Amino acid sequence: MRRTLNRKPSGHFLLPVMECDGIGGTVKHLARKRSLQQHLDRQITITNELFEFCKKTENVTFQHISKEVVDSTRLPLESRIKNAQTLPGTRLFHNFQPIDDLEMIETRRISTDGKTAFISNLLKKQQKLY
Repeated sequence: MRRTLNRKPSGHFLLPVMECDGIGGTVKHLARKRSLQQHLDRQITITNELFEFCKKTENVTFQHISKEVVDSTRLPLESRIKNAQTLPGTRLFHNFQPIDDLEMIETRRISTDGKTAFISNLLKKQQKLY
């Protein structure tokens, strides 16, 4: 991932509790509310309209990413994603960190856990944890 996107990946897995979790859920809720309060010809129906609404939100910076940018990023990753191995028991863990560029990843049950729960080699078929 670092070689492809020039970013160090990490992940924190959280199950959403409800629609309004976090900033994104709150903004979507407010946008839907505003849209429903508008006349039919002024409702938020496309991404550019949603982005314009979001830009008015104080203390939050939004970035509009066009379909063309998404597609140009997706194309180089398609074969990599197609050949990727899944990590068994993903929902058992909260934190995922790459160890090095050799496709090794370590998992932790909680982010602050000093002890690694499981190490996976993403290039090899994984065994089930349960």
